[in-house]
Amino acid sequence: MKNLITLFLVMCSVLAFAQGSTKNDIIFTKDGQLIQAKVVKVTATTISFNYPGETVINEVEKSALEKIVFASGRTQTFGKSASTPTKKGETVFVPAEKPGPIPKEEIFLNERIEDMSIAVVPASFNKNGNYSKELSSELSSYITTYLAKKSAEHQLKIQDMTKTIRSLVDNGIGYQELKSASISQLRNALGTEFLLKIEVEENQNKTTAKAGGFFDDAKETVSGNTKTTIHLKVYGMENDNEIHMASMTYEQMKPTNNWQALSEYMIDQFIALKSL
Repeated sequence: MKNLITLFLVMCSVLAFAQGSTKNDIIFTKDGQLIQAKVVKVTATTISFNYPGETVINEVEKSALEKIVFASGRTQTFGKSASTPTKKGETVFVPAEKPGPIPKEEIFLNERIEDMSIAVVPASFNKNGNYSKELSSELSSYITTYLAKKSAEHQLKIQDMTKTIRSLVDNGIGYQELKSASISQLRNALGTEFLLKIEVEENQNKTTAKAGGFFDDAKETVSGNTKTTIHLKVYGMENDNEIHMASMTYEQMKPTNNWQALSEYMIDQFIALKSL
């Protein structure tokens, strides 16, 4: 009996140690609250966290916080009242920003969504007013490959196009459904933080000119300028509205895949503007 009691006490000690070994981050608010949580994301203006044992993501403005003591021991302060030394023995106190309320639990994120992950929605390429399946596939692969080249430099996680198509099909979104699918449906199916949609329209003007034949009314059709227009839209996690939208048009005499250079330029502009 004594041995059983001893064994029970040892097991309780081990269990208590195991439960206590998982450390949480501690969030100090300006109105005196202490929140034990796990910080999952820090942006320029907000902190996202979840409570132990929960998957719901909560968001709070940095202006409402005093500091965070992370489980690693590192401390990060936010707008804490500071003193600025001037002359010897004299101190000027700078008041802290008025604290704001802790927001309610409003944002629900899927645990499988990775930060900085991007999926290219299968692109659309229309040539002379007609949808081209071959060019659309080439466009989708080209954009995905180009983003993958940028991933190491900008810490982006690019979803492979094969996985993107498989995920869409598994969620009942085929080519016909893709046109009418909402951003929320696409986001749930693809599971990435960002969605990139791109469409190319390429039209070659045709002109009729007098032919150098025997009859004065002899005419022939010749190729004119090729006009290329690209529409780029990028969607984030906040809502179904795009966080970036751009369109470009280029026209030249010879059709030499203008869309490739234009697409690269527009993607570079997006990355630079959004500081990714």
